[in-house]
Amino acid sequence: MNRRSRLLTWALVGLIVLVVFAAVTLSDPDARSSGPPLDPNSTSQSGSRAAAVLLDDLGVQVHAGDLPRPGEVGTLVILADDLDDDGWSAVRRFVERGGDLVVAEPFAPLAANVTDTVRRPSRLTGPCEIAEMSAVREIVAPVVRTFEGVGCLSVDGSPVAVAGRIGEGRVLSLGTAHPWRNDAIAEGDNAAFVVAAGRWGTAPVRILQRGQVGTGSESLADLVPDWVWAALAQLGVAFVAYVLWRAIRLGQPVSEADQVTHRASVLVGAEAAMTARSGDDHHALSEVVRCWKAELGAAAGVAVGDGASDARAAVERLALAPGDVELVVRSLEDPGADAIARGRLISEARRALRGAGREEDGADSDQDEVHA
Repeated sequence: MNRRSRLLTWALVGLIVLVVFAAVTLSDPDARSSGPPLDPNSTSQSGSRAAAVLLDDLGVQVHAGDLPRPGEVGTLVILADDLDDDGWSAVRRFVERGGDLVVAEPFAPLAANVTDTVRRPSRLTGPCEIAEMSAVREIVAPVVRTFEGVGCLSVDGSPVAVAGRIGEGRVLSLGTAHPWRNDAIAEGDNAAFVVAAGRWGTAPVRILQRGQVGTGSESLADLVPDWVWAALAQLGVAFVAYVLWRAIRLGQPVSEADQVTHRASVLVGAEAAMTARSGDDHHALSEVVRCWKAELGAAAGVAVGDGASDARAAVERLALAPGDVELVVRSLEDPGADAIARGRLISEARRALRGAGREEDGADSDQDEVHA
């Protein structure tokens, strides 16, 4: 890997690190707070810790917790709907047995029927049938829901807070949970609205905690969509198929009689360097011819020039078969612009010359043994 490739690699790694860092630091701070929105223990802007502290300071016996156990009494405050069907069934049993419920999620199963949605109500009028909320005149919230029936804090004749009964217990339905937020409790009469709702039921008051990170029963694998698993399975099958395809031998191994003793990269680099120096595509071939003439001259003991007579005189000094003589002579002649054919002839001629040299060595060895 050259210097430029290394720089590009490190630049890519740095870019990925910057993107991840920006995603973490620029994300919603409430998402990285001490709890989810409307959680009674959360101190983030969207949490409800301030409401719990306010009620406690005013003498309301309040605490954050989970669903009441069977037989427990008091008031349960639900600010957000995180419950499943079993959870709401437990809440219904709690109310039917005499417990009080304050539900600030208008569309929760036990809340009153919603009639309308009002955005940024400017005025709350009308008589109030809930004594604890008689002093509240203004709720600052982006959206409120109104209910059927007679209640308190009416908008266009429909109440924002309605009280009803289920079994032996009572239910106070609130059209918004926005006043319970830490960043909204100080606006308008939102604090009075929260205190009135907290004092409406019987003590003790339990504000339902929202689900915390890591408390669920599902694993990370359960959260991965099915299509992701299907895609991973297809990639796995493709990888196995590729490995098997690459592992298949298409034929028997082929032995090379005249193997190259240098790495291919060295030969290619040398040829490219010669071509670059001369500016001629046939420069590398001319160097091969020159080396071939030098090798032939060394074997014959004479200098081999460019003429055909010199080449034939050198060949005749060698113990070559008639067919090999013509092969060597043709390898020294210029066959035109066909460099591939010229290179093939030289390769075959060199093989013939080396074969003849091996035979001479064998004959000399036999003669030495006879003399011995």
